[in-house]
Amino acid sequence: MSDLFISYKREDFARVARLVDALAAEGFDVWWDQKIPPGAPWEAAITEALDKARCVIVCWSAASTHPQTGAKVQVEARVANDSGKLLQVKLDEIAQPLFFRQWQAADLSGWTGDRSNDRFRMIARAAREIIEGSGSQSFPSAPAQAKRPQRRRRLRLYAAAAVALLLIGGGAAAILSPDARLAVCTLSNPDKLCLSQGELDGFEARLADAKARLAQRAVFYINDRRQNFPSIAWAITQLAAPNAEGLSAHKADFNRRMADLINPECGCLVYGPAPHTMSNAWMLVAAAAFNDRAPATIIDAILAGQSAEGWWSSTLDAVDEPDNGATYATAFVILALEKQLALDGEDPARAEAMRRAIDAASLWLVHQASTASGFMSDYPQSLRKLTNPGIDGQTLAALAVSKPEIDLGGRAKKLSTSLAKLPPLWTTASSDVLVMRRNNAQYYDDFRHISAAWTVLGSASALPDLGALERARVLAAVRRAFARDLASTELFEREWVAAEAIFALGETVKRLKAMEEKGLDKPFGGAGS
Repeated sequence: MSDLFISYKREDFARVARLVDALAAEGFDVWWDQKIPPGAPWEAAITEALDKARCVIVCWSAASTHPQTGAKVQVEARVANDSGKLLQVKLDEIAQPLFFRQWQAADLSGWTGDRSNDRFRMIARAAREIIEGSGSQSFPSAPAQAKRPQRRRRLRLYAAAAVALLLIGGGAAAILSPDARLAVCTLSNPDKLCLSQGELDGFEARLADAKARLAQRAVFYINDRRQNFPSIAWAITQLAAPNAEGLSAHKADFNRRMADLINPECGCLVYGPAPHTMSNAWMLVAAAAFNDRAPATIIDAILAGQSAEGWWSSTLDAVDEPDNGATYATAFVILALEKQLALDGEDPARAEAMRRAIDAASLWLVHQASTASGFMSDYPQSLRKLTNPGIDGQTLAALAVSKPEIDLGGRAKKLSTSLAKLPPLWTTASSDVLVMRRNNAQYYDDFRHISAAWTVLGSASALPDLGALERARVLAAVRRAFARDLASTELFEREWVAAEAIFALGETVKRLKAMEEKGLDKPFGGAGS
């Protein structure tokens, strides 16, 4: 077991080499990728060293903070943070990626390798404290202390709810905070949603501006046929899916454009050279939003791309090996097929094949959910595992529809604990996995998953299986999510992030409205939900 793992971008090799030499001179056992023997499996060696290291020093620079080319460093930083062994240093005067800004980083910009330098001494001291188990991941150690106010706040909320229930008369709750009133309501009304129809309508109104912006971008890509970048099919379907009602005048143009983008070899949509699972799944969702059945060749391609275990991968031609199984793709395809099954007039044989596929995929998800000790992984059977609350959220969102008879309370309870520190809607994390395809080519799945909106949708979907105070926690988080600027510049900086976030939040409102109408004791799963 090494003391230190150094995560960096190759462009920063010379500066990182100075840091490695200085730390080794301080007596640390330092591991970096230069220790991988020639011919050794590169990814497996890095994964093993990352898991075994007691402290991970992540070197932030202009290269490692880049949203695409710096993805590997950011994944390693996420793994280190989840394990409580992250230590951040900055090689350039640059901000860390958004998720990691809540912890301070030591500034080594301009450092020449001098071991007597105060900033280096601080890093060495902090690394030793983390290795010995007495330190935190930041300069200074604020995050560990930050949990205490949150815990005290929850205790105050629960105490206020209990006191209010003991008071005589219904007016006592009026003096409580909105979160405490939610707790009082859920304790007093176990079968009630405790969000009014008016409040749910308000959530939808807050989505309106964002949906309009998405529709504008969709119209541009639909009509400007010069736009033929590799992910164009993915872009159009994803932008159209959250706001088909705003694109009703462009429905025929949408259908013509998508028909032209179908690859004749697979009868499906491709991303560059690969038959891309998510592009085709989004086509099913967008078509259903227009109240149309998706092209049969696309549905058939999706069904043919399912593994014997029940999962889908990032490409529809992935080799049927466990390492390729993707939680996110599987959960989303379930949602997409369910939306197609809700339409009238599907061919009976194809509809039955879709139901069998959903059932097999759901059982695979149930197994992954029941065996995961922490948050779930996107590729749970591979060496590289992205764990993220959003993956749990996607899983619960799918299972609440496809397997409403299953009690989701255990996994949902864990997920609800992440709601107090819900990240911004534009926060993403990359899967960063190589998928082997049947033609012996590889597909690099660097898709950057959104987290916050899926966490909200998954938690809300599991409300019937949660206790009263947990439901109050979820509903309070829903309120906070919809209080954010849903058409913000940061969210729309990457339009696909905005599209997926707005889709998930829109689904959240639909499911909450179904529960408000039917009651929490009546499952809303099954095709047509």
